[in-house]
Amino acid sequence: MGFNSGFKGLKEENSSSCKIATSGVSQGLILGPLLLIIYINDLPHGIHHEAIPVIYAVDKCILLTARNTEELKIEISSTLDYMIDWFSVKGLV
Repeated sequence: MGFNSGFKGLKEENSSSCKIATSGVSQGLILGPLLLIIYINDLPHGIHHEAIPVIYAVDKCILLTARNTEELKIEISSTLDYMIDWFSVKGLV
């Protein structure tokens, strides 16, 4: 299996159009990871104490625990509401 094998079935009508980037940092610069850390630094602070945010590089995960299914549904709902608001304020949605 070669490097290009995943592209054999790609047709012209399925390709993406070019867009001009209006924000971001060029890949390969040390500035990118630093700015990401600064940018997402406040994400865990608004999550309630039952949720455990796990952030590694650009990956984010929220660990939730509850005593029963109903409590877990409430935890998930409130955490997702906070995350949606946070991403909206940052202009990421």
